[in-house]
Amino acid sequence: MKQAQREIPWFKRYAWHGVVLLGLLILSVMPRAEAQIVYVAEKDHQRYILVGTIHLGSGPETRLSDAVADSMLRADHVYFELTMRDLQSGLFDMMRAGRRQEGTLEQVLGPQLWEEFSAFTRAHGMPGAQINQLEMWLVTTLLSAQMSQKAGFFAHYGIEAPLYGRLAQQQIQERGLERTAAQVEALRATFSRYDDAELAKRLMEDAEGLHEELTRLEASWRAGDLDRLMDAIYAQETTESLYAILDARNLAWFAYLESVYIQPAEPVELFIAVGAGHIGGETGLKTRFQEAGFSVTPWDEYSGE
Repeated sequence: MKQAQREIPWFKRYAWHGVVLLGLLILSVMPRAEAQIVYVAEKDHQRYILVGTIHLGSGPETRLSDAVADSMLRADHVYFELTMRDLQSGLFDMMRAGRRQEGTLEQVLGPQLWEEFSAFTRAHGMPGAQINQLEMWLVTTLLSAQMSQKAGFFAHYGIEAPLYGRLAQQQIQERGLERTAAQVEALRATFSRYDDAELAKRLMEDAEGLHEELTRLEASWRAGDLDRLMDAIYAQETTESLYAILDARNLAWFAYLESVYIQPAEPVELFIAVGAGHIGGETGLKTRFQEAGFSVTPWDEYSGE
């Protein structure tokens, strides 16, 4: 595992590698992408199409090829991080889990910082009265979506939106690799070692460079450059954050796939679409399948279609 090179820009992680609860998923018609992060893992009579997604995008150029999207409809089962049902109910689950049990955020931050931070959140569509009874991990998560939109990045330009839409049109039920509670725990674990004042200050400090950073990450995805995208993620994150957001979930997902599909060794084809950060890296699905004896080939080089 690579050590983080600098402290974390709090709001950036959610758009790129794994936490998708706040996605407003809208089916869009988009032109062809130049490249994509897609691999095919194959062994014997099993095939797994591994799609690395980004949850937000800046425009219609960010999309999967028609061939990849069509392969989803032919798969035996389709997996996302969360089902659409869990996405729709996830915000309510988060709001319940993230309400303060005692005190208010204003009391914790103190008069001066509260005045500054509440003005900042108000400028992003979240007035102080709306966040005062919430835990800071939830405020950060909600605010990240608002800030990303202000920077020009939206869920309807992300990868999952048209995929969910096509499944709905075809009346195909997707499956989830985890439930909402797992993502809530990942958020809590990520922020647990920082106090509320530190989180508030870092959000305000990092806001200015958000557009540039998201643009750089999106460019890596559009180029199909998984290594460059992973390097950017590692540079943003602490080791503890990486474990909570990526590693622990990668290992849990693969253990599930192994027990349900890989070990029984029955013929199967799965389409698995997860944040691109879950595909690369030491614990990513690409490595996990390789270590399980699968050949893993980039989609554009795969000749088994």
